[in-house]
Amino acid sequence: MKEICMYYSVKSMFDLGKNISQIARNLHLDRKTVFIKNIDEGLKVR
Repeated sequence: MKEICMYYSVKSMFDLGKNISQIARNLHLDRKTVFIKNIDEGLKVR
C-alpha cells in the first residue's frame, strides 16, 4: 500500500511541474529513487 501512495504522490507532484530534486526533497527520498520515465509509461515506482 505504501508503494501505491508514493507512486501517486510522485505522479501528482510531477504533474504540478515539480522537478526530480524538488519531489525527492519534499518526500524525503534520494533523487536517484524518483523515476519520472516510469511514471510517463505507467510503471511501478520504487
